[in-house]
Amino acid sequence: MNTFEFDGKKYKMASIHQKEWGNTLISELKLKGDERILDCTGLKTINDCWKMRIKR
Repeated sequence: MNTFEFDGKKYKMASIHQKEWGNTLISELKLKGDERILDCTGLKTINDCWKMRIKR
């Protein structure tokens, strides 16, 4: 089994792109505003994006 050393700088750079992609996907959804959403990402930035799109 291979082991890998965690590189925080590489992770941070990759996660920036993942957050941008997630925000883009959310912004392209055709939402009415009364949907219920289960967000299991645990990412505050993605949760904030959902809150801007959903009224309640």
